[in-house]
Amino acid sequence: MNQESDSGNTSFLDINWSLHSNDDLLLFPPTTTPNTQDKVDDINIINNSNNSNNETLSQIRKLYNEMYSHFINIQGLVIQGGEEFISEERVREIVSISNRYQSVILSTRDQIQKALATGHYLDYDDADTHHNPYDNDLKTKERSRISQIMEDAYQKNFSLIIFCGHVDSIYPSLCFDLSKQIGIQCKLITRNSNIFKHQSQNQSQIDKFNNDQNKMKNNLIILNRKEYSKRIEYIENNINDLENPIFIDCDLIFSKYKQEIENLNIISMILKITHLFYFSPTISPHQLLDCLKQQQDQGVIEQFEELLQDIGSVEQDQVLSFVSQMLCHGLIDESIHLLNLLSRLPKSSSSIHLKSTMSNNANLRRSPIGVMIDLLQRIPIRRKTNFTNEYIQLWQQWHQEVGQIASSGLMESSGGNGLKEMIDLLNGDEKILSKYNNNSGQTAYLQSVVTHLLYVEHVSSPQQIRQLFLHYYTKFKSASLIDRIIKSLAAPDQLQVALEEMAKHLPSWLVVHVTDLLVHHPYVLKRQPHQPSPLLSTRDQLLTSYGFGIGSRSISPRHCLWLH
Repeated sequence: MNQESDSGNTSFLDINWSLHSNDDLLLFPPTTTPNTQDKVDDINIINNSNNSNNETLSQIRKLYNEMYSHFINIQGLVIQGGEEFISEERVREIVSISNRYQSVILSTRDQIQKALATGHYLDYDDADTHHNPYDNDLKTKERSRISQIMEDAYQKNFSLIIFCGHVDSIYPSLCFDLSKQIGIQCKLITRNSNIFKHQSQNQSQIDKFNNDQNKMKNNLIILNRKEYSKRIEYIENNINDLENPIFIDCDLIFSKYKQEIENLNIISMILKITHLFYFSPTISPHQLLDCLKQQQDQGVIEQFEELLQDIGSVEQDQVLSFVSQMLCHGLIDESIHLLNLLSRLPKSSSSIHLKSTMSNNANLRRSPIGVMIDLLQRIPIRRKTNFTNEYIQLWQQWHQEVGQIASSGLMESSGGNGLKEMIDLLNGDEKILSKYNNNSGQTAYLQSVVTHLLYVEHVSSPQQIRQLFLHYYTKFKSASLIDRIIKSLAAPDQLQVALEEMAKHLPSWLVVHVTDLLVHHPYVLKRQPHQPSPLLSTRDQLLTSYGFGIGSRSISPRHCLWLH
């Protein structure tokens, strides 16, 4: 099972992590996981400090397998290269493996999101655990959680729609009983299943199950697998007696999948930030904008969707203020869409034509909102250019034009303050940017860096970007754990502090993988490419701790000696 590598005592032991043909990891059996959930600074992140007997989701087991396969690849490359490696080749290898890590994490997240949307998670993680409607222990455990979900979601004059997963799970009857108890009218949407009937040897239980379903018939809707995969569309097309429906999912596995999506977003962002700071020759605003979108405030998206439905009833300056907020979130296309809708409304600033002595005569025939839309449509971040020099030139030309319009007073002709504030924002006015960034909650820190690059000054070298992160951390004095980690990553002399902080709150496999890449990189914290990394002892401690953690859960202690 374990075979020592040919390169002697300085290398890894090759552990066969897959015990069965179904690719379940040896270190993380399907019934256990090292992860527990802690709430830190209003952000849910994974904490590895304790073991628990929660289920390991199938997609997460696949993630562990794929991450480890790439981890082993880099160890093989290091062993083959020995001490005579070529620095630039090693850099390319590190960049390649780091990109693969990010790809695996994002792919896993997307697969989990798809499984949630279609209900296909019921075929995997839900199938073996939630097919007993009379599991009283699980009912007792879930009662308070489901009751809280129902009470939080319920509103007067709204129809509550609860997705309960399998029809033979505990959730239909539990939700039905709770709705009677707390006086909430609801519809229960389930997916058909015969597993309980096939598995049960007790005919009286099967009869009771059928009678219970008959009692719920006015509340219970049973869909087939295909219908459940498009359940909201099915309800909208086939159920006409619902007024202002509110949809909620109550299945415990569903909530675990949702939590893993949040975890993977945080993990992906930390890994990407590390990659940009230390493995990338340049950093583009596109890359940081991707990080920001992974942490996007869903409240902004929900407010945007609400405005789309009823923009005519909202004051123009209020809409424009919200557009400015979206611009600070990097939501350029959504901002253009709202401005286009606003420009079609009567009595909007679109009806006021510009009168100016500007040399650009085209603007004489444009409304203030029309000019703003044109500026946003040509903002360089919307162009998918991969060439730094080309982007810089485009940004300088665009920003110069923004400055001319801002200083001309054209936007003040609209009669309100919204467009004036927006053009000042695009022109990099620090006061306006601070106003909107300060109100952005947990994304304020990262958002401040992104808006600086979009609207104040374009820089692209990792060193300059790291300095921006340090500057805005001091300015905002953020107490968020994630922000503290990013700030420590931005300062090379605090890398060890960052890794130690990550080890306390993020999965140990992630910290091991990140530290390993930093140690093997020929230029990170080194004066000469072949010098030992000052992070070497940190890496060894993390690997040893991780190895003992693996051994304590699933394999014999001798396998913990995989690091010599």
